[in-house]
Amino acid sequence: MMSFLCLRTSTRHSAQTCDRLYLLQWRLSLRLPSKLALKLMTGLSPSYSLIRGPQFERTLKAYLKGLAKRDKEAALELFGAVLQELTVSPRQMRGQAMAGLEKMEPEPWPGGTLAGARRMVYSLEGWEFWKAYLNFPYARGAAQKGRIMYAIEEAACQIHLLMMYTHAEYSGRPDDTFLEGVMRESDVPPRT
Repeated sequence: MMSFLCLRTSTRHSAQTCDRLYLLQWRLSLRLPSKLALKLMTGLSPSYSLIRGPQFERTLKAYLKGLAKRDKEAALELFGAVLQELTVSPRQMRGQAMAGLEKMEPEPWPGGTLAGARRMVYSLEGWEFWKAYLNFPYARGAAQKGRIMYAIEEAACQIHLLMMYTHAEYSGRPDDTFLEGVMRESDVPPRT
């Protein structure tokens, strides 16, 4: 049997163990593999890169912190699969529906016509605002329904992950003033 030297711990592992260690490290850090690794794993090449906004990082970290170990592993697996799906196809699910991902739909921009002159109005040109609807089978009640809000910057082929929440935190869409602040913090440019 062939073995590999782990550069981190200087111990030898089988190829299968190395793969498991890599996947575990990937899930824990929520880093997506390189484009080449993603293509080798799924047969698809990602066409969008992910930019995780500060609010997304905070809300995801807070969500994971409140979970039991078994549920945290399931959540990391689900988030990894959903984020992988977004890099390939941010507007629609390919083929079969994914377990845990119900749908993806465009969202109206915060502010707009009813917001008034003092609030920021976000540009629709070159940008799209979307929401992914998640279902957490390990959770109970309103916490089963999760959402990821993201903006697509078409010119740069980037997806700005804005925030993640459950219906236990927000029964509906978060307030427009709050969303505008999240967009500002995530470098989604306002219309001038």
